[in-house]
Amino acid sequence: MILLDENWELVANLSAPAGLLGWGDPVGNHALAHIHPDDALNFVDAGQGLSSTDPGWKGVAHLRLQRVDGSYARYETSMENFLHDPEIQGWIACTREVSGPAETAPEMESAEVAASLLHALPRGVLVFGGTKILFSNDAACQALGAESHWLAVHGFEDVADDASREVLERAVVRRGRTPGQEVVLLRPADGGPRRIEVSLTSTPNPESPSGRVLLVIGLVEDVTHEVARQEALEHRAIRDHLTGLYNRAWLLDELHDRLQTGRPVTIAYLDLCAFKMVNDQLGHRAGDRVLASIAAGLAAEFGDESVARVGGDEFIVLGPDPDEGSFGRFADEIVLAVEQVPEAREHDVTGNVGVAVSTEADGPWSLIERADALMYEHKRADPHHRRHLS
Repeated sequence: MILLDENWELVANLSAPAGLLGWGDPVGNHALAHIHPDDALNFVDAGQGLSSTDPGWKGVAHLRLQRVDGSYARYETSMENFLHDPEIQGWIACTREVSGPAETAPEMESAEVAASLLHALPRGVLVFGGTKILFSNDAACQALGAESHWLAVHGFEDVADDASREVLERAVVRRGRTPGQEVVLLRPADGGPRRIEVSLTSTPNPESPSGRVLLVIGLVEDVTHEVARQEALEHRAIRDHLTGLYNRAWLLDELHDRLQTGRPVTIAYLDLCAFKMVNDQLGHRAGDRVLASIAAGLAAEFGDESVARVGGDEFIVLGPDPDEGSFGRFADEIVLAVEQVPEAREHDVTGNVGVAVSTEADGPWSLIERADALMYEHKRADPHHRRHLS
């Protein structure tokens, strides 16, 4: 004898301590944790009817349950509705084994046809009751890398990482309360590159006067390649192909977002001095190597999120808060970062810097143009490109 709550979770075990099937104490498991997959939909269908029964209602179901040795046997379960009893608040279920082979009973036939169809689908299907997985077809198990029994008992434990598992569980709860659709992206527990998309859908129960949702359906799909392709496209859209730094498009968006906060934004416009001689004397392949090395040095010094390549040998470095230090020191730090790159020292490449701080009237382009103008002003004042003021 066991006690089930309204979500079919076992909340009390009044039978043998190891449970009827030998799996150990069943408290905390879902009623479908050990049910034969082909019978699960029949139980789900019966469960929808259970929620609309009157207090004191009794019924009987025949199901195949998996014992601890992996075999299945047929069991008869009688259910009685005590949901309205203030002390019990659930269904009391009494289960006994039925002698004879676990052949298909007439009441199971329609459910088994439906289950067979679901197993044949190339796309994964999950059926949730509460946050528990009531049914998982073969494609879902394959995509998630877990057996149906494991999913029924443990859910997404050891399948998805903690963060995405929590997101999915909250989404299932929301869709269980309110009909609708929602998509969640799962990341594997082992930190690997695979990505699994679960599309949740719930509809109200037509037999429930309140339109309560009893089941949430999840469509499961391995989208690893699609996500990787999308990330690659996004990377190409905002990254410079030669240096790997962010490009002008990213910079404009980043400056726009920062300027929207209303706080002053500091940027430095860096132009490499003597770089043209590298290209002219050694060729563009040598020049590309120098550019890539300097870009790596800037990213290492100021952080990948603070440096963008905006031209052939021109870069923007996003600076600190204007209240945190002098512009001259910021400019000197940039020049020093360039000069510390071995390839830059080898070819006597240095930099000239102009630093500008935004005003309330600035947009991304006006701020960039002012920093650019300051850089050229200092460049003209220092023909040998050894003076770095702002």
